[in-house]
Amino acid sequence: MKKNILLIYVITCLFLGTCITTSYAIDTVKKSSIQISNGNTLYVGGTGEGNYSKIQDAIDNASEGDTIFVYNGTYFEYIKIDKSINLIGENKDTVIINGINEYYDVIYIEEVNNCTISGFTIQNSGYNDQGIELNEACNNIIYDNIIKNNYLGIMLNYKCNNNSIYDNYFINNGLYIWNSYQNIVSNNYVNGKPLIYLESNYNKVIEDDAGQIILVDCNNITIRNQDISNASLAIELFQTDNCSIYNNILHSNIHGLYLQYSDYNNIYENSFNGNYVGLGLFDFSDYNTVIDTEISNNTGCGVAFDHSQYNTIKGNIIENNGFIDPSYYVGGINFGLHARNNNIINNYISNNYNGIVEITGYRNYISKNRIMNNANNGIFLSDWSSNTEIVFNHIEGNGNFGIYIEESQHKISNNNFINNTKNIFFEYLLFDGNKVRWSGNYYDDYKGFGFKLIWGKMRYEFGQSHGYPIWSGSFAWFNIDWNPAKEPYDIL
Repeated sequence: MKKNILLIYVITCLFLGTCITTSYAIDTVKKSSIQISNGNTLYVGGTGEGNYSKIQDAIDNASEGDTIFVYNGTYFEYIKIDKSINLIGENKDTVIINGINEYYDVIYIEEVNNCTISGFTIQNSGYNDQGIELNEACNNIIYDNIIKNNYLGIMLNYKCNNNSIYDNYFINNGLYIWNSYQNIVSNNYVNGKPLIYLESNYNKVIEDDAGQIILVDCNNITIRNQDISNASLAIELFQTDNCSIYNNILHSNIHGLYLQYSDYNNIYENSFNGNYVGLGLFDFSDYNTVIDTEISNNTGCGVAFDHSQYNTIKGNIIENNGFIDPSYYVGGINFGLHARNNNIINNYISNNYNGIVEITGYRNYISKNRIMNNANNGIFLSDWSSNTEIVFNHIEGNGNFGIYIEESQHKISNNNFINNTKNIFFEYLLFDGNKVRWSGNYYDDYKGFGFKLIWGKMRYEFGQSHGYPIWSGSFAWFNIDWNPAKEPYDIL
């Protein structure tokens, strides 16, 4: 039963440094340096003869280097900028561009350089969309805007270099930067607190009260004592290594802490609460350690892995995650695409929709966890996962299965299975063989002598028509634990 999985998770980096004050970045861009009168000026709104009523119509009729001046009013539009223009509002408080479609950004700029956007309130993008998105767009200037209530406020998405973003006010959203460099980000505020942006910095401490923190290509940054909410991505690390992140409260964001291409970071004694995803380890973020952190009430999942390896999640409380859209694929910990060789050790994983979900992970190690009272499954192993070792865990009181396995090969030994609605269920495809090695587990329904039969089902499929089997069905099948434990293990 194959599942198409998409784990959305884009993101960048963060963090600032020792003795950083409220200037946070060198403000090398001044408004007086911006030239907006090289071409003609087109007008939108107002009462002038020939003025346009829609901003997009003015853009479509503009030429390179023109200025489009927009008078006070609310404009319900999706705007695409496909040429180098200056888009200037009369007053950022009274010129409002309101998104009109749940599938679009409010303003989208692709492969266009040398644009200026200033003097607007930009609000209400579509779900998973942005107030302003730049894609392969360089040398643009975005300043003196109010950007609010979008999924992401501004997104620099791939090869967006040498842009200047300053004097903007973000409300209930923030900035996201992916694979973009040498940008100047200064004097911006997120929910009334400074947006801290560092690029190519090292050996600094960030402890002043921030509204959002982004680190790009940084090393050895300490982030501590922050309380960040409603910032889209509270803290982002992109290509940032060897940082210490501790004693922070990140809540009510899309992502609490988000890492991409970031290694050897130490994350401890934090609270990631009430986000969509509490902690994301994505895109080859390896050898990170998460210890003694509370990860709770995140609606999508507590911890998400994607293309990341050799991370350690140890001694954390991971509870009440994954209830916004309950499915097999959400819960306390989610191993997404090619998450491998990660260690999940000595955590308390309880009252999530699922405790641990492994979608396409392999060779992960799950040990000494208490996996209890999760609404659906304690552990779910999909048919794309393999070679996970699950040893010495206490798996109790889960609402559906202690462990549910789809057609995948794993080692499951020396665990306690107690008071789950059903301790174990597996589903294999005929002729794929017995793929799980069971050994030495304690089962509360074991009679105390001989081997233990573990029941599941075998599926069969024959023939193909338009990608689907012509004949299919299933029948009961069993695995065997040849050496089940007679008493439960003492697993703290």
